[in-house]
Amino acid sequence: MKQKKQIRIALLLSLCLALAIGCGHGRVFAANEPETEPFANGAVENGGFENGLTGWTVEGGAAALSVPAFAGESALQLGAAEDYAVSITQRIRNLEPGYYYLQARTQSEGGQEACYLFAASESEGGFLCKTAVPRTIRDGEWTVVTVRGVFVNADRCLLIGAAAKGGGQLARIDDFTLYRETNQSRQYPNLFGGAVSWLDWEEDMGALYYDETGRQRDALEILKESGCNAVRLELYNHPGAYRDAEGNYLPAGYKDADAIFALAQRADALGMDIFLSFMYADYWGNDAVPADWLAALDGLSDAEKTDSLRAALYDYTVSFLERLRDAGIQPCYISIGNEIEAGILLPYGSSFSGEASAAALADFLNSGYQAVKDVFPDSQVVLHLGANCDDLHWESKSGAGVWFLDLMQRYGVQYDVIGTSYYPFWAQTDQQNAKKRALDLHDLAEWCEMMIDRYDKDVLICESGYNWGTPGQLANNGAYAGIYPSSPEGQRDYATDLINTVKSVKDGRCVGCFWWDPVLVSEPGVGWALYGDGQARENVVETTTFFDYNHRALPVLRAYRDNTVALYLPESE
Repeated sequence: MKQKKQIRIALLLSLCLALAIGCGHGRVFAANEPETEPFANGAVENGGFENGLTGWTVEGGAAALSVPAFAGESALQLGAAEDYAVSITQRIRNLEPGYYYLQARTQSEGGQEACYLFAASESEGGFLCKTAVPRTIRDGEWTVVTVRGVFVNADRCLLIGAAAKGGGQLARIDDFTLYRETNQSRQYPNLFGGAVSWLDWEEDMGALYYDETGRQRDALEILKESGCNAVRLELYNHPGAYRDAEGNYLPAGYKDADAIFALAQRADALGMDIFLSFMYADYWGNDAVPADWLAALDGLSDAEKTDSLRAALYDYTVSFLERLRDAGIQPCYISIGNEIEAGILLPYGSSFSGEASAAALADFLNSGYQAVKDVFPDSQVVLHLGANCDDLHWESKSGAGVWFLDLMQRYGVQYDVIGTSYYPFWAQTDQQNAKKRALDLHDLAEWCEMMIDRYDKDVLICESGYNWGTPGQLANNGAYAGIYPSSPEGQRDYATDLINTVKSVKDGRCVGCFWWDPVLVSEPGVGWALYGDGQARENVVETTTFFDYNHRALPVLRAYRDNTVALYLPESE
């Protein structure tokens, strides 16, 4: 049985790293207690490497003591001048069953094929949790890397450590510490993935997708096997029939109820979780009431119009969710609208046009909330803002996010999760206003914790993105100009940093992040819409995808591969 446990661990850690099972005893601290108050039940031995490699088992040879250290006289260095694969492990015994998280301080040159911290269970039905080590972007800085989703069961044991594979790159690790989670009564994973609502159009136009080895595969399978555990699906009412003022449109049969339902079935069949966004528009944005809802308003008073729209939103939401429920599919998260700080169903549900429209907006959002709970009581309702953590631009810490959520609080809007978009490009410095500056991932973490403290809600990063090439919608890199280039490696490094940022938010209350758009690859005939003559508009995110111009998987997917959360081991191995 012991040999089988070792085989399971080695297989899931992959990368040809043979992990030896070591023994150790040390210190574990409660997250909200001072480090002078250890639990009596176990700990990390020599987590700061002040006693050399005592307490640790090294496999692969490319591990040594190093300076500088985050604290004390030495740190651990992983890497070598030549090709290497190395792991360092420690088994911690006699832990109280429950939920934990692992942290360490790191410095890394980046560019490794893999470099991550992990915690794993050796028991039947156990798990493996990994967090990739981000590239250090400021000289001398130590990054806090956090491994979430760590569960200790009745065997009271945990395997922790670090692993790396590369050729010539170095990483330093110091101050391993294991903490008890203070707010978890059940297992929950962070959700990492992206929007895939364009996938069927891409496929119908002939797009083929390839994994990193060049093998043609289903795009969703590539995402899933690379560590993406969730997809975002964006549902529009009647996209095929809608024309904007310039005559632009989407072909019929895409992003509507039938298309999104089919994509939900595909994702669910792969075991991927679903974040469903009701856009409440015929296509592309929240600036137009769906045509059939609008026609029903003729001759009604203002109050009757609000009642009509509220009922239409409720019925539409319930109808689609019941269809999912009847197919055995339950979304984890459901957003009522998309980047809604201006409102939904405009001009009737506007957040900034006076009391009547703000009250109507609250009615619409509460109607959506009730519709979700009437079908899926356990699904979490998201208010998705396009805030880009802009509250931190201002000395008052009151930007779009705080202003909007305070307004929703005043009108009694019900919701479960604060959603936000964060793109470095859109979180720019306004040179006309000295209070503003470009905001980075440190700011995103601060913003999340500020919102959690203020509203006592979890936070979900509904959208983020970074170019692997130019041109593209994200024309520059904001706070990361000169740090993460618009290159496959820069995109990978940004995604690695983003995922670690999500995990670092206190109490694990940033519950995931979604990319926009990983699958909208360059393909003739595909764009964000079609011109009136049927020619494709530009594809504004073809260089933000997880696939290159040949539709081959990019290195960014390694960031997801090395960031698994609560990946359960087989029961019978």
